[in-house]
Amino acid sequence: PDQSAVPIRRSDLITLGDQMLSTLGWTGEQARSFLQQNLNSTSRQQLSDEQLLQFNMLLEEQTLKK
Repeated sequence: PDQSAVPIRRSDLITLGDQMLSTLGWTGEQARSFLQQNLNSTSRQQLSDEQLLQFNMLLEEQTLKK
């Protein structure tokens, strides 16, 4: 139990994504377009927790390129 991963709450994933989108300076439309291109979805609410984590990792890659 001491080594089990702390579960990530969905709200934390959304908040983290919001922060990265803000850092990128993307509009909602840009974010939706990126989401559509990469995960074939139009809303983060439609994503599973795993997909949401994947989306955040993709956003993080974008912030590193900036």
